[in-house]
Amino acid sequence: MFPQNTLNRSLLVLAATASVCCGNLLLAKPSYASGFTGDYAPDKWDLTSTNALGAVTVVEPIIDGITISSAPLPNLLGSSTNTTRYTTQFQGNGNDGTVSFNWTYTPLLGDNLFGFEIGGTFFELYSQNVLVSPDILPIPVSFSGNVSDQQDIAFVITNTTDGITTTPAIANITNFNASINDGDPVIPTPAMLPGLVGMWMAAMRKKRQQQMKKE
Repeated sequence: MFPQNTLNRSLLVLAATASVCCGNLLLAKPSYASGFTGDYAPDKWDLTSTNALGAVTVVEPIIDGITISSAPLPNLLGSSTNTTRYTTQFQGNGNDGTVSFNWTYTPLLGDNLFGFEIGGTFFELYSQNVLVSPDILPIPVSFSGNVSDQQDIAFVITNTTDGITTTPAIANITNFNASINDGDPVIPTPAMLPGLVGMWMAAMRKKRQQQMKKE
């Protein structure tokens, strides 16, 4: 058996050699996802509604943002509470990170509640009982929150209406970003030794072949 210190040094030398000769041993993680693309494209999210007709519209011509609408279903028996959720998982590749975005909200007549949920924790962004004509927030407001890898994240609209109103509440989301904290660099372990040796030997063969061509 090799002494642990000797083995560790050998691993680091092999990793450095493999990196120089064969390219990076470990692929760099993406630092962030900008907009509703890639892991956060619209088809990666789930839209669910309760007592409401929910819909999501992608802002064109680029996927810079989305519009989420939640229209209450009529209730002849009186007031009703309706909810629309737009949910996905944070893709941190084993790391935690941050989710940020800008938002505006157009309420409906009744009790309005709009917010963002991270791992079951609800962050209230707008809450108001609108009795007359709905007010509109024309200036985008920013939100940023910490999130753990694989946690569910969701935009949530919940309203209580008189059972007659069917005009939707609308949330506009822009500048969506999901940042990833890369964490500490990975240190080679004994389990990686066979792969590192193979990469080192391949690199040496390639180097010898290049020298023979020059001669």
